[in-house]
Amino acid sequence: MKVLVLSDGMGQLDARGIEIISEILNKLSRHGIKIILVTTLDHFRDLKLFNEWKKQQEKSGLEIEVIDLSWLTKNNRYLALWLSKLLTSIKAIQIVVSQKPNIVHEYSSSPFLFLRTFLVSLFGNAKKVHTIITYNNKFLSQSFWAIFGNLLNKIVVPSQGFAQSYSRFLDASKIEVMSQGVDINRFASAKANRKLFNISPGKKTILFLGPPEKGKGLFLLLESAPEILAKNSNSYFLFVFHRKLYEREYERALEKIKETFSDHKKAFKVIQSLVDVPTLLKSVDIVALPQTIHHGTLIYPQTLLEAMAARKIVVVSDTKEIREIIKDGKNGYLFENNNPKELVKAIIKAQNAPISISVQAQKEVEEHHNLENTAKNIQEIYTQLS
Repeated sequence: MKVLVLSDGMGQLDARGIEIISEILNKLSRHGIKIILVTTLDHFRDLKLFNEWKKQQEKSGLEIEVIDLSWLTKNNRYLALWLSKLLTSIKAIQIVVSQKPNIVHEYSSSPFLFLRTFLVSLFGNAKKVHTIITYNNKFLSQSFWAIFGNLLNKIVVPSQGFAQSYSRFLDASKIEVMSQGVDINRFASAKANRKLFNISPGKKTILFLGPPEKGKGLFLLLESAPEILAKNSNSYFLFVFHRKLYEREYERALEKIKETFSDHKKAFKVIQSLVDVPTLLKSVDIVALPQTIHHGTLIYPQTLLEAMAARKIVVVSDTKEIREIIKDGKNGYLFENNNPKELVKAIIKAQNAPISISVQAQKEVEEHHNLENTAKNIQEIYTQLS
């Protein structure tokens, strides 16, 4: 079986997409499925690191076709993002015509690319699968995109909430609910290294991991920080920004952090690059995910599952999709979206949480969000369609 996969932006420095997609593709390759991945470099990155990553993936049997637009991103990010979709489509059509894959599988965060999935598949008469990694259905409010969605064979979504929303526009029999999955062993077996992150013994460390972009909730956490410190002076905040796409927002975030902790200079640390995530998660006590906008990866952050796999206490803003994973007070803590006082209460609870909370968190991932099961389910879809 041969499968062509499309994914805009891959590699270690692009929102850590490697954890979400390439690990699944590696597992499928090991099961005898020929995977051809067409992707782009459309973010700032170290090309040497990317090429090392690419070689490592190809050892497992993946064939990777890369379109490098990182040079354009530095001057015009939005043009690069749209151009990447066009060039990826052209390359994918060339491969479909010449190699005739059985299936075209699109991984994206937008239903907008239903159209690309359909057009690429059309050139090779291949079956069509589209995985919506993490996005709401606002684009599907237009029936035009719903039509293209119904032309696909399968649409994979990460939650029942997504499935219910999409079933208003799409044939329910085409929709599959599937967790994006986590390699549990990778996070569970990691070793803590608190010295590496300047964490003093006994400190209750709160981690914010992600880009300081609108919607991720960084400023909500900063608004809550003084009260958290007042209630527990042993609190320590670790901010890890793994990508830098919006220069002004990034600089504003750094200024706001310094302002917030002007009287508590030893109560925080900022790391401005991606680090070894399993070690990072193992080294902290609490992972805060205070998303403020209900869209994109904010609905279902991969970091949530990773933190749970690492047996950490998570504090996350309450949405119906998140409630499918987190049971408040049992395997993590929820708080009312955009409410700093409720965020303070949730973090204080997390700082005093029994170990059973983190144990149940890891159990939830092991039973319902295991990467092995995700790969197995995708392989079953391929088999049914081919």
